[in-house]
Amino acid sequence: MKRPIMLLALLIIGTTLNAKEKKHWIYSDAVLEKVFKIEATSKSTELLRLYDDGSYEHLRFVQKGSKHEEVLRNLGTFNIKKGRIIFQLPDQKEFSGKFKYGTFLYNGKIYSSLADMLIRKENELYKITRESQFSKPFFIAVNSDEVVFNKEAAEELDLKRLLDFLLIGKTSEKQKSLAITEFVVKTIEYDHEGLKSSRYANDQSDIKSILAGRKRVAVCEGYANVFESLCFLSGLKVETVKGYTKDGFADLMNLGGYHAWNIVEYEGEKHLFDVTWADQGSTIDQRWIDVDPKVMIGSHFPDHDSQQLLYKPISQEQFLNSPVVLPASQGAFNVPIALEARQFALKQFKIAVPGKHMIKASVAPSSLFDRVYYGEPGSNTTTFKLKQVGTGHFDGDSTYFIVPLDEIINPISIEIDGQLELKTVVIKGTQIDLMNHYLSKADAHFADAYVKGVIAAIRLSDAEALKKLVGVEHPQFFDKKGKLNIDKEITKACLDWAGDLTSLTVTKHTKWIPNEVGIDEAIIEETRHISVPGKLTLELEKKEDKYQLLSILK
Repeated sequence: MKRPIMLLALLIIGTTLNAKEKKHWIYSDAVLEKVFKIEATSKSTELLRLYDDGSYEHLRFVQKGSKHEEVLRNLGTFNIKKGRIIFQLPDQKEFSGKFKYGTFLYNGKIYSSLADMLIRKENELYKITRESQFSKPFFIAVNSDEVVFNKEAAEELDLKRLLDFLLIGKTSEKQKSLAITEFVVKTIEYDHEGLKSSRYANDQSDIKSILAGRKRVAVCEGYANVFESLCFLSGLKVETVKGYTKDGFADLMNLGGYHAWNIVEYEGEKHLFDVTWADQGSTIDQRWIDVDPKVMIGSHFPDHDSQQLLYKPISQEQFLNSPVVLPASQGAFNVPIALEARQFALKQFKIAVPGKHMIKASVAPSSLFDRVYYGEPGSNTTTFKLKQVGTGHFDGDSTYFIVPLDEIINPISIEIDGQLELKTVVIKGTQIDLMNHYLSKADAHFADAYVKGVIAAIRLSDAEALKKLVGVEHPQFFDKKGKLNIDKEITKACLDWAGDLTSLTVTKHTKWIPNEVGIDEAIIEETRHISVPGKLTLELEKKEDKYQLLSILK
């Protein structure tokens, strides 16, 4: 008999706990009439809210670490009779505070006793406030516009209720989209650890967990999904865009990283938002909000042409052969300039921009052009100094700017009118000079430098250099007598090579091999690849921190 009683008791306790958790997230449609507050400590704030339907909320917001606030909530009802306010004790209390449940005198203020009201008039228990900071819904933190830290928040949060608060006073579609952008950027942090390990803290489609879970982090896909969901619930037309991006010198002539951003429609037009790149911690980088499509295409190449929002969409080849173009200020507009991702010059590089402009040019270390792409902006930081160079002058109908060339590879950043930043690379000399540079910098410790050296050796027909890089007995390059013997298609692909490579990819394979006692054991093998897009794939292995070419696949 004891067992059923115990089970019944556990069931009753479980039901009670469940009811308490659910009660915390009861939403009220009543109108908030008065708010009283008291600062319990520097990290704790108590509030008493009175509603027009005779209900009240007694809240305590507590700072949890440096990032989130937690809220505790007591719910009940009250009556007012002849200046007296009578609070009904809640059935379930989440906390006990300075506010005592009993009869209090009410005359615009709440006091702990009649004596306090009549004699010590400045000794009111709660001070009335109408500051907007304290009229937020209970699930919004007092000191920010983030959802409070609470174990039930991710499950019980009503996104429509959240939007009702975020969009107070926002009447136009543009105002709504900007308010949602600000909320997303302030609430979510970038999941750098997840990007490195490919194990994200949240499912990127789980909007509530990203906004209200224990770890409020996401990568670009999560940012874009949250923005799309909130915009959609607010009645805006919105879509998530996926494609490739480039933002650094190492991305020139490469597709860079796969990314996600958004298109939102307001005022009868479609607008481009990248809320991930707009996230600068406590501030919003306004350059990536409502970006001119002619500027956005300089760094973002979507999977579908229609999502470029251009009258004449560009091709992937055009994107690859174009410089990186980034907005240098909010609302940046396009400035026509004839530049490619890479160009050759002799002693100096001459820039010509139609019209009269203010131009600044700086040269970066040549190593930046050789660095592989690590991820989205902010996931890998490289510290370097730009050296401002060159002279500019207006002549006739154009502005000219001359950059002296000191190195073989010159990554150049060009700023025009404070509107645009363009990144391109200028090679001092010819293709042969560039190939000889790649050979001199070939290093088996770094995959991209090693591969560039191999391709350069094939292109220059340099047998001795190739032997050092791949080995004299490599069957794809040498015959049995050690003479060059390379497939014509591979040679042609190397001769046509424009300098573009994909990032290094690592694929893991599991093989099950019987051990000494006949039990299968898992053996994990890794293969590494770098490709010349659309032409060749180079298969590598890594031994003792050095790369070795296994084969070239056409």
